[in-house]
Amino acid sequence: MSEKIQTSVDSQGRIVIPSTFGNRLGLVRGMTLVVEDGENNELCLRVQKESPILVDKKGILVVKSEPKTDITNIIQQERNRRISELMEQTIHEDIA
Repeated sequence: MSEKIQTSVDSQGRIVIPSTFGNRLGLVRGMTLVVEDGENNELCLRVQKESPILVDKKGILVVKSEPKTDITNIIQQERNRRISELMEQTIHEDIA
């Protein structure tokens, strides 16, 4: 279901989107939005989708992109899990 809000244009000509509404939509500072001229004096505002960059790596196309969230904790958790798994294997090999 779509929700409508009323907003204003500030003194510098910027459209102001309330932060609660922007947060719900996943809008973040620096994100590119596209404004389209619609019918009956309407404007359509949409998020400009980022197109991934394809890079040729030795004949294989690879998508070059940045994570949308901070993955530092995820990487550390996976490293810890893998270390624990390897330690378990080593203990079982020593016992056998």
